[in-house]
Amino acid sequence: MLLLILIGNRFREDDRPYGEQSMVAPPAAPPRFARGAVAASLVLALAAAPAAWARFVQGRPAPLVPGALDALAASAPWRPVPVPGSGWQPRFPGAELMARRSFSDGRRRVDLYIAYFATQGPGRS
Repeated sequence: MLLLILIGNRFREDDRPYGEQSMVAPPAAPPRFARGAVAASLVLALAAAPAAWARFVQGRPAPLVPGALDALAASAPWRPVPVPGSGWQPRFPGAELMARRSFSDGRRRVDLYIAYFATQGPGRS
C-alpha cells in the first residue's frame, strides 16, 4: 500500500489550485444503460463463441476419398494374401470407410481391419 502511495505522489498536481476546472470540456459519456448493454453484449458474444466455433467445425467433416484405404501395403518380407473366408469380421456400424486386408511373411499371417469415422454422433464414435 505504501508503495502505491509513493508512486501516486509522483503524479500529484500541486501547481493547480483545488477546484480549478479545465478549459476543455470532457467528452460526453454514453448513458449508463448503453454502457451496460454493450458490456452485456460483449460478455454474451464471448461466452457463445466457443460453442458456435465447435458447431461450425463439427459440421464440416474431412473429405472422404473413395478408395483411399485400397492402397494399404506392407514392406518386405510381408506380402498381401487373400482375406480368409471365415465370415467373421469386426463390426463397426456407421463407419464411412472400411478396409480389411491380410498379409503374410510365409510363416505368419496378420489380418488388418480399419474402420474410419469422419464425424461423431449417436452410434458413431
